[in-house]
Amino acid sequence: MDIRQGDTVIDFGCGIGYFSIPLLDAVGDDGTVIAIDVSAEMLQELRKRGGARKNLQIVQADSLSGYTAHVILLSMVLHEVDDPHRFLQTCFATLKPSGRVFVIEWQKMQTGSMGPPIEERLAKEDILGITTVKYREHPLHEWVYFLEFISR
Repeated sequence: MDIRQGDTVIDFGCGIGYFSIPLLDAVGDDGTVIAIDVSAEMLQELRKRGGARKNLQIVQADSLSGYTAHVILLSMVLHEVDDPHRFLQTCFATLKPSGRVFVIEWQKMQTGSMGPPIEERLAKEDILGITTVKYREHPLHEWVYFLEFISR
């Protein structure tokens, strides 16, 4: 993901910190990870796992209001958002110049018992169809897609 020392990264829908905790080392002491989730339970577990790191901000919220970042990570959460188009626009507006939004989502295909029901998933083509922001796709796994949107 090319996270740099000193970056501010928002992990939106961070859960228990699967990405937030490793991101702390990537941004270093001069950077910040803002871990946002709606679930108090998940954030409590993140507090236990993340310790008292000064570069970790834990926020219980359902929006990005009031924040700016170099990078926003949306891992397995965009399909949960009521209006993905509007939410992505908010993400792009939240970015610092030349910032990036990473989207990791389930392919709209059967994956056994893994992931949400197929009718809740967002096809990659649907995501690409709701924005004109330049993007790159990164290979990850056949069941998921990994998109990097680059703001201007």
